[in-house]
Amino acid sequence: MRKSSELKVYYVNNKFIDTGFIEIKDDAVNTIKVYDIEKTVCDIIKRKDRIELQIYSEVIQNYYKGKVKMRTLSKFAKELVIRFQKLLY
Repeated sequence: MRKSSELKVYYVNNKFIDTGFIEIKDDAVNTIKVYDIEKTVCDIIKRKDRIELQIYSEVIQNYYKGKVKMRTLSKFAKELVIRFQKLLY
């Protein structure tokens, strides 16, 4: 368990709190609501100045190694007020 001093808490505008949720099943077949990868990538890009460079780079590289859903990424970027050019960084 992490010490509370190691945790960083971020607040999200209520307007965007329900955007990008998907449901997955854990190993015990419980349904869990999580943000999809495109929403997570957009959140990380939007908060680039608050995230360690190594973590930021790893997230972006790993996302583009997989199946890129540019339409979904662009949709979240518009909703989260991120310029599309910043996504291609």
